[in-house]
Amino acid sequence: MNGTGAAGEPDPDEPEPSLGGLLRDLAGETQELFRQEVELVRAELGDGVRRTAAGVSWVAAGAAIVLIAMLVLLAALVVGLGDLLDSYLLSTLIVGLLFVLIGAALAITNAAARRRREPALRAAIGTLHADKRWAGAEVQQLTHDLTRPPSEGPRRSKHGQDG
Repeated sequence: MNGTGAAGEPDPDEPEPSLGGLLRDLAGETQELFRQEVELVRAELGDGVRRTAAGVSWVAAGAAIVLIAMLVLLAALVVGLGDLLDSYLLSTLIVGLLFVLIGAALAITNAAARRRREPALRAAIGTLHADKRWAGAEVQQLTHDLTRPPSEGPRRSKHGQDG
């Protein structure tokens, strides 16, 4: 029975639960809800990982084909420039130098963008660590409060309020 009569009124024969009992029930139900949420996230992530892995394999296959096509076009550029300059060695050096410059520009641009993002990432990680410490302290205090004999009375928080 849930402690209520036929009209939804409390059953006078059933004693009211204590505050400690209510807090234990709340902690247990919160823990169960959290456990269920974690299981749901794991299931969704597992499904997402499988779909992502399949997608990545198709992207990798496409990238390999594009790479082969780029090599063919690069060879055509070297041959065409070699015919134009009448020197295949010079055309190979020019095309190679051009790609070195393009690659260096891309690498430098990416490194600069990464350096700009790093402080924000470190701040976010620091906030997560602080939240973890806070949550751990709260769980320890709740555990202490639930196991303390009722004769000690409520604890006083740092702000002078009952807690």
